[in-house]
Amino acid sequence: MSITDHDNIDASWELQAAPIPRKVPISFEWTLPFEEGFFHIGVHNLSPASAQAVFARLFEYSNLPDPKCLPELLGALSDQSDTLLVLNHPLWDLAAGSALDYVRRLRRFLKAYGTWIHALEINGYRSWRENMAVGTLAQMAQLPLIAGGDRHGCAPNALLNLTAATSVADFVHEIREDHRSEMLVMPQYREDLVARKLAVAADVLRTYPKNPPDRRSWMHRVSCECEGVRGPLSDHWPHGGPLWVRSAIAAFRLLTSEPIMPFMTALTTAISRAGAHRPGPADFIETGDPLLRGVPACAAMGR
Repeated sequence: MSITDHDNIDASWELQAAPIPRKVPISFEWTLPFEEGFFHIGVHNLSPASAQAVFARLFEYSNLPDPKCLPELLGALSDQSDTLLVLNHPLWDLAAGSALDYVRRLRRFLKAYGTWIHALEINGYRSWRENMAVGTLAQMAQLPLIAGGDRHGCAPNALLNLTAATSVADFVHEIREDHRSEMLVMPQYREDLVARKLAVAADVLRTYPKNPPDRRSWMHRVSCECEGVRGPLSDHWPHGGPLWVRSAIAAFRLLTSEPIMPFMTALTTAISRAGAHRPGPADFIETGDPLLRGVPACAAMGR
Protein backbone atom coordinates (compact mmCIF):
# COMPACT_ATOMS: atom_id res chain seq x y z
CA MET A 1 0.00 0.00 0.00
CA SER A 2 1.31 3.42 -0.98
CA ILE A 3 -0.22 6.34 0.93
CA THR A 4 0.28 9.88 -0.33
CA ASP A 5 -0.26 13.30 1.18
CA HIS A 6 -0.30 16.47 -0.89
CA ASP A 7 3.22 17.91 -1.07
CA ASN A 8 4.27 16.32 2.22
CA ILE A 9 6.17 13.16 3.22
CA ASP A 10 6.00 13.54 7.01
CA ALA A 11 3.36 10.81 7.39
CA SER A 12 5.45 8.43 5.29
CA TRP A 13 8.39 8.93 7.60
CA GLU A 14 6.20 8.32 10.65
CA LEU A 15 4.84 5.12 9.12
CA GLN A 16 8.36 3.94 8.32
CA ALA A 17 9.01 3.89 12.06
CA ALA A 18 5.65 2.34 12.97
CA PRO A 19 5.59 -1.20 14.44
CA ILE A 20 4.02 -2.89 11.41
CA PRO A 21 5.26 -5.99 9.55
CA ARG A 22 5.99 -4.25 6.23
CA LYS A 23 7.54 -0.87 5.64
CA VAL A 24 5.16 1.63 4.06
CA PRO A 25 6.82 3.27 1.02
CA ILE A 26 7.76 6.93 1.10
CA SER A 27 5.34 8.52 -1.35
CA PHE A 28 3.51 11.80 -1.89
CA GLU A 29 1.37 13.68 -4.39
CA TRP A 30 3.41 16.42 -6.03
CA THR A 31 1.68 19.58 -7.22
CA LEU A 32 3.51 20.32 -10.46
CA PRO A 33 2.92 23.81 -11.91
CA PHE A 34 2.68 23.79 -15.69
CA GLU A 35 1.99 26.90 -17.76
CA GLU A 36 -1.09 28.60 -16.27
CA GLY A 37 -2.26 25.47 -14.45
CA PHE A 38 -0.89 22.47 -12.61
CA PHE A 39 -0.96 18.68 -12.54
CA HIS A 40 -0.73 16.20 -9.68
CA ILE A 41 2.00 13.58 -9.92
CA GLY A 42 1.94 10.57 -7.64
CA VAL A 43 5.57 9.96 -6.62
CA HIS A 44 5.69 6.46 -5.13
CA ASN A 45 8.41 4.53 -3.30
CA LEU A 46 11.24 7.01 -2.95
CA SER A 47 14.51 5.64 -1.63
CA PRO A 48 14.75 6.35 2.12
CA ALA A 49 18.38 7.37 1.66
CA SER A 50 17.52 10.24 -0.69
CA ALA A 51 13.82 10.89 -0.07
CA GLN A 52 14.26 14.05 2.01
CA ALA A 53 16.63 15.64 -0.52
CA VAL A 54 14.45 14.66 -3.50
CA PHE A 55 11.31 15.96 -1.82
CA ALA A 56 13.02 19.26 -0.97
CA ARG A 57 13.94 19.80 -4.63
CA LEU A 58 10.44 19.01 -5.87
CA PHE A 59 8.83 21.19 -3.22
CA GLU A 60 11.15 24.04 -4.15
CA TYR A 61 10.15 23.65 -7.79
CA SER A 62 6.47 23.87 -6.86
CA ASN A 63 7.11 27.21 -5.17
CA LEU A 64 9.51 28.58 -7.78
CA PRO A 65 8.88 26.72 -11.05
CA ASP A 66 11.46 26.94 -13.80
CA PRO A 67 10.53 24.84 -16.86
CA LYS A 68 14.18 24.55 -17.86
CA CYS A 69 14.82 22.48 -14.73
CA LEU A 70 11.84 20.16 -15.10
CA PRO A 71 13.42 17.59 -17.47
CA GLU A 72 16.32 17.17 -15.06
CA LEU A 73 14.00 16.75 -12.08
CA LEU A 74 11.72 14.23 -13.79
CA GLY A 75 14.69 12.42 -15.30
CA ALA A 76 16.35 12.06 -11.90
CA LEU A 77 13.14 10.68 -10.44
CA SER A 78 12.67 8.23 -13.30
CA ASP A 79 16.28 7.08 -12.96
CA GLN A 80 15.33 5.61 -9.58
CA SER A 81 14.25 2.24 -10.93
CA ASP A 82 12.06 1.40 -7.91
CA THR A 83 10.15 4.71 -8.04
CA LEU A 84 6.84 5.07 -9.87
CA LEU A 85 5.54 8.35 -11.34
CA VAL A 86 1.80 8.45 -11.96
CA LEU A 87 -0.17 11.29 -13.54
CA ASN A 88 -3.07 11.40 -11.11
CA HIS A 89 -6.68 12.08 -12.24
CA PRO A 90 -5.37 13.45 -15.56
CA LEU A 91 -8.78 14.62 -16.82
CA TRP A 92 -9.77 16.49 -13.67
CA ASP A 93 -9.08 20.19 -14.13
CA LEU A 94 -8.73 21.36 -10.54
CA ALA A 95 -8.29 24.95 -11.70
CA ALA A 96 -11.78 24.73 -13.28
CA GLY A 97 -10.87 26.68 -16.41
CA SER A 98 -11.76 26.05 -20.04
CA ALA A 99 -12.01 22.31 -20.69
CA LEU A 100 -10.51 22.61 -24.16
CA ASP A 101 -7.63 24.74 -22.87
CA TYR A 102 -6.97 22.12 -20.23
CA VAL A 103 -6.86 19.32 -22.78
CA ARG A 104 -4.46 21.33 -24.93
CA ARG A 105 -2.26 21.93 -21.89
CA LEU A 106 -2.39 18.24 -21.00
CA ARG A 107 -1.34 17.31 -24.54
CA ARG A 108 1.61 19.72 -24.38
CA PHE A 109 2.63 18.28 -21.03
CA LEU A 110 2.54 14.69 -22.27
CA LYS A 111 4.44 15.56 -25.44
CA ALA A 112 7.15 17.38 -23.51
CA TYR A 113 7.45 15.24 -20.38
CA GLY A 114 5.48 12.04 -20.94
CA THR A 115 8.62 9.99 -21.37
CA TRP A 116 9.15 10.27 -17.60
CA ILE A 117 5.57 9.39 -16.63
CA HIS A 118 5.03 5.68 -16.00
CA ALA A 119 1.22 5.40 -15.72
CA LEU A 120 -2.07 7.28 -15.72
CA GLU A 121 -4.45 6.97 -12.79
CA ILE A 122 -8.09 5.98 -12.87
CA ASN A 123 -9.57 7.37 -9.71
CA GLY A 124 -12.02 5.87 -7.24
CA TYR A 125 -13.67 9.24 -6.67
CA ARG A 126 -14.08 10.29 -10.29
CA SER A 127 -16.94 9.28 -12.55
CA TRP A 128 -16.80 6.11 -14.66
CA ARG A 129 -17.23 8.22 -17.78
CA GLU A 130 -14.14 10.25 -16.93
CA ASN A 131 -12.16 7.14 -16.01
CA MET A 132 -13.07 5.53 -19.35
CA ALA A 133 -11.81 8.64 -21.11
CA VAL A 134 -8.56 8.31 -19.15
CA GLY A 135 -8.34 4.80 -20.58
CA THR A 136 -8.61 6.26 -24.08
CA LEU A 137 -5.92 8.80 -23.23
CA ALA A 138 -3.68 6.01 -21.92
CA GLN A 139 -4.01 4.15 -25.24
CA MET A 140 -3.05 7.32 -27.11
CA ALA A 141 -0.02 7.87 -24.90
CA GLN A 142 0.84 4.16 -24.73
CA LEU A 143 0.91 4.27 -20.95
CA PRO A 144 -0.54 1.70 -18.53
CA LEU A 145 -3.39 2.51 -16.17
CA ILE A 146 -3.15 2.27 -12.41
CA ALA A 147 -5.93 2.44 -9.80
CA GLY A 148 -5.92 5.20 -7.20
CA GLY A 149 -8.11 5.74 -4.17
CA ASP A 150 -8.07 9.52 -3.50
CA ARG A 151 -10.29 8.83 -0.50
CA HIS A 152 -9.25 11.44 2.09
CA GLY A 153 -11.49 9.55 4.52
CA CYS A 154 -12.14 6.18 6.14
CA ALA A 155 -13.82 4.33 3.27
CA PRO A 156 -11.87 1.47 1.65
CA ASN A 157 -10.52 1.96 -1.85
CA ALA A 158 -13.16 1.53 -4.55
CA LEU A 159 -10.56 0.64 -7.20
CA LEU A 160 -7.75 -1.79 -6.44
CA ASN A 161 -4.61 -2.94 -8.23
CA LEU A 162 -4.19 -6.72 -8.53
CA THR A 163 -0.69 -8.16 -8.62
CA ALA A 164 1.32 -11.23 -7.71
CA ALA A 165 4.25 -9.02 -6.74
CA THR A 166 5.48 -9.46 -3.18
CA SER A 167 6.93 -5.98 -2.76
CA VAL A 168 6.22 -2.43 -3.85
CA ALA A 169 9.42 -2.43 -5.89
CA ASP A 170 8.32 -5.55 -7.79
CA PHE A 171 4.94 -3.94 -8.49
CA VAL A 172 6.70 -0.82 -9.76
CA HIS A 173 8.71 -2.98 -12.16
CA GLU A 174 5.51 -4.62 -13.44
CA ILE A 175 4.12 -1.22 -14.36
CA ARG A 176 7.31 0.39 -15.63
CA GLU A 177 8.89 -2.47 -17.53
CA ASP A 178 6.05 -4.81 -18.46
CA HIS A 179 3.25 -2.22 -18.75
CA ARG A 180 1.15 -4.88 -17.02
CA SER A 181 -1.74 -3.65 -14.92
CA GLU A 182 -4.85 -5.41 -13.64
CA MET A 183 -7.50 -3.56 -11.64
CA LEU A 184 -10.53 -4.58 -9.63
CA VAL A 185 -13.65 -2.40 -9.38
CA MET A 186 -15.15 -2.89 -5.92
CA PRO A 187 -18.94 -2.89 -5.34
CA GLN A 188 -18.88 0.47 -3.52
CA TYR A 189 -17.81 2.20 -6.73
CA ARG A 190 -21.37 1.59 -7.98
CA GLU A 191 -22.79 3.59 -5.08
CA ASP A 192 -23.81 7.19 -5.70
CA LEU A 193 -20.63 9.24 -6.12
CA VAL A 194 -22.09 12.35 -4.47
CA ALA A 195 -23.07 10.33 -1.39
CA ARG A 196 -19.58 8.85 -1.18
CA LYS A 197 -17.98 12.31 -1.37
CA LEU A 198 -20.29 13.63 1.34
CA ALA A 199 -19.34 10.65 3.50
CA VAL A 200 -15.65 11.49 3.00
CA ALA A 201 -16.21 15.09 4.07
CA ALA A 202 -18.08 13.85 7.13
CA ASP A 203 -15.14 11.55 7.95
CA VAL A 204 -12.74 14.49 7.75
CA LEU A 205 -14.77 16.61 10.17
CA ARG A 206 -15.60 13.82 12.60
CA THR A 207 -14.05 13.65 16.07
CA TYR A 208 -12.16 10.41 16.82
CA PRO A 209 -11.92 9.94 20.62
CA LYS A 210 -9.59 6.91 20.33
CA ASN A 211 -6.96 8.86 18.40
CA PRO A 212 -4.00 10.43 20.20
CA PRO A 213 -4.98 13.81 21.72
CA ASP A 214 -3.33 15.78 18.91
CA ARG A 215 -5.29 13.86 16.22
CA ARG A 216 -8.82 13.74 17.61
CA SER A 217 -10.41 16.95 16.32
CA TRP A 218 -10.47 17.98 12.66
CA MET A 219 -8.67 21.19 13.66
CA HIS A 220 -5.75 19.11 14.93
CA ARG A 221 -5.57 17.26 11.62
CA VAL A 222 -5.82 20.32 9.32
CA SER A 223 -2.72 22.45 8.98
CA CYS A 224 -2.38 26.08 8.00
CA GLU A 225 0.47 28.48 7.42
CA CYS A 226 0.64 31.83 9.23
CA GLU A 227 3.57 34.24 8.83
CA GLY A 228 5.68 31.48 7.32
CA VAL A 229 5.02 28.99 10.13
CA ARG A 230 2.94 25.90 9.44
CA GLY A 231 1.03 24.19 12.20
CA PRO A 232 -2.33 22.68 13.11
CA LEU A 233 -5.38 24.91 12.85
CA SER A 234 -6.02 24.30 16.53
CA ASP A 235 -3.00 26.50 17.33
CA HIS A 236 -4.97 29.48 15.99
CA TRP A 237 -8.44 28.34 17.00
CA PRO A 238 -7.96 26.59 20.37
CA HIS A 239 -11.68 26.94 21.17
CA GLY A 240 -13.06 25.83 17.82
CA GLY A 241 -12.78 29.01 15.80
CA PRO A 242 -15.24 31.86 15.20
CA LEU A 243 -18.95 31.32 15.75
CA TRP A 244 -19.65 31.08 12.02
CA VAL A 245 -17.10 28.26 11.66
CA ARG A 246 -18.50 26.29 14.59
CA SER A 247 -22.02 26.83 13.30
CA ALA A 248 -21.13 25.70 9.77
CA ILE A 249 -19.40 22.55 11.04
CA ALA A 250 -22.33 21.72 13.31
CA ALA A 251 -24.79 22.23 10.44
CA PHE A 252 -22.76 20.00 8.09
CA ARG A 253 -22.54 17.25 10.69
CA LEU A 254 -26.30 17.39 11.10
CA LEU A 255 -26.94 17.32 7.35
CA THR A 256 -24.63 14.34 6.85
CA SER A 257 -26.02 12.37 9.78
CA GLU A 258 -27.57 9.00 8.98
CA PRO A 259 -31.25 10.10 9.00
CA ILE A 260 -30.71 13.14 6.76
CA MET A 261 -27.97 11.88 4.41
CA PRO A 262 -30.41 10.43 1.80
CA PHE A 263 -32.07 13.84 1.38
CA MET A 264 -28.70 15.59 1.11
CA THR A 265 -27.59 13.06 -1.48
CA ALA A 266 -30.71 13.60 -3.59
CA LEU A 267 -30.32 17.38 -3.41
CA THR A 268 -26.63 17.49 -4.30
CA THR A 269 -27.11 14.90 -7.06
CA ALA A 270 -29.83 17.06 -8.62
CA ILE A 271 -27.55 20.11 -8.46
CA SER A 272 -24.64 18.22 -10.06
CA ARG A 273 -26.85 16.90 -12.86
CA ALA A 274 -28.07 20.42 -13.57
CA GLY A 275 -24.51 21.34 -14.53
CA ALA A 276 -23.81 18.11 -16.39
CA HIS A 277 -24.32 19.76 -19.77
CA ARG A 278 -21.10 21.73 -19.36
CA PRO A 279 -18.36 20.03 -21.38
CA GLY A 280 -15.39 18.78 -19.41
CA PRO A 281 -11.94 17.55 -20.47
CA ALA A 282 -13.31 14.00 -20.88
CA ASP A 283 -15.65 15.21 -23.64
CA PHE A 284 -12.73 16.21 -25.84
CA ILE A 285 -11.01 12.88 -25.33
CA GLU A 286 -14.13 10.85 -26.01
CA THR A 287 -15.11 12.78 -29.12
CA GLY A 288 -11.68 12.34 -30.68
CA ASP A 289 -10.54 15.93 -30.29
CA PRO A 290 -8.14 16.52 -33.21
CA LEU A 291 -5.54 17.83 -30.79
CA LEU A 292 -5.16 14.29 -29.44
CA ARG A 293 -5.86 12.30 -32.58
CA GLY A 294 -3.10 10.17 -34.06
CA VAL A 295 -1.39 9.36 -30.75
CA PRO A 296 0.93 12.40 -30.89
CA ALA A 297 2.13 11.74 -27.36
CA CYS A 298 3.52 8.34 -28.38
CA ALA A 299 5.38 9.80 -31.34
CA ALA A 300 6.86 12.54 -29.22
CA MET A 301 7.91 10.10 -26.53
CA GLY A 302 9.32 7.52 -28.90
CA ARG A 303 7.25 4.73 -27.33
